[in-house]
Amino acid sequence: MKKSSSLLGIIGFAVLYALSVFLCAFIGFLHPVCWVGFPVLAAFLGAYSYYKVASRTKCFGVGVLLAAVLAVTLLALGEIRLPAAGIMLAAGLASDIVRQVIGNKQPKALFCAYPVLSAGVMGWLHPLWTDTQWYHEGAIKEMGADYADGLMTLSSPLFLCLFVVLTLIAGYIGIRIVEKKC
Repeated sequence: MKKSSSLLGIIGFAVLYALSVFLCAFIGFLHPVCWVGFPVLAAFLGAYSYYKVASRTKCFGVGVLLAAVLAVTLLALGEIRLPAAGIMLAAGLASDIVRQVIGNKQPKALFCAYPVLSAGVMGWLHPLWTDTQWYHEGAIKEMGADYADGLMTLSSPLFLCLFVVLTLIAGYIGIRIVEKKC
């Protein structure tokens, strides 16, 4: 009975992780900076779900599981394309590798592994930097020309680096806070 309840808990927290990341994206309706910066909030809020799964599972695969649940959910909703899902899965795999190298049973492994997973959410936005014209046209249709033009001011490599670093920092801070509270 204990194994099945543990498995249900892991699945539940994996779904909660995907849901929390997805819901954070809605702040993007406020302003283009909020859209590009939503992974920062998602990294902070997703730390709880990651911690709950990683603390129950001392084996390789936590990052891949959470990344896969998120990527499949977003693919099913038509929110991302396969390259974005690949970026998310690669971040999940990299996260698991970091955790494995440091030691799956070491608490400090979570502090290094989770930020890597959280940076994978930037994959959702990668067309802003890799297919800028397509992204601009889609943003015009969905949010209007002013919003789309605002996104274009954020499409430089400098802003990509800035938001990746902020996401990594938010993930680190989030997982540290959760570890102290749980």
